Amino acid sequence: RATVSRQVRYLQPECGGGKSMRYLKMFAVMVCAVALLVPCAASAAVKVGDPAPEFELPVWGSDASFKLADMKGKKAVVIAITQSACSSCRTELDLLNNYVGQGDLEVVTINVDARGGTEKWNGLMTQIVKDAGWKMPVLVDPKYSVPRMFGVRATPGLIVIGKDGTIKAIEIGFVPGEDNESFSKIVEAEK
Repeated sequence: RATVSRQVRYLQPECGGGKSMRYLKMFAVMVCAVALLVPCAASAAVKVGDPAPEFELPVWGSDASFKLADMKGKKAVVIAITQSACSSCRTELDLLNNYVGQGDLEVVTINVDARGGTEKWNGLMTQIVKDAGWKMPVLVDPKYSVPRMFGVRATPGLIVIGKDGTIKAIEIGFVPGEDNESFSKIVEAEK
């Protein structure tokens, strides 16, 4: 409680400026500096109809990597943005697993766990993938770089890229039953 009252007191202007005014000015300068240094995600994110940004990520459990450019003109790509502790992500991946290996469609998941690639995480992923029976490649992106390119700020996220390399859908969140119909239509249209 004492800490809170001290912080509040520093932010209250005093007559004549004083110490608290200096803190307030320093705080304002720091906020402005951060705002200038951090790029605006909304303006940088792509939208449906835009060409998909190129990326390459390692495939978990192998020495291979996945390059989006390799799919252009050959296959449509469905990308699920997931975390290992996300139950909605797992439900969505269970549904996506039904589309693996069908037609001209490549289904991948990008796991964005911050601890991705560590020994403990590898053990957890091995168990999750084994228990679920998922057949799609799991890409590792602990820095959240690819989801940021597409403006996906939460998990689960879903991105559909057409054979022509353009973005057909970007969805955030998953509600079983509600999203299934629209998702199935998107995936079927891309086959």
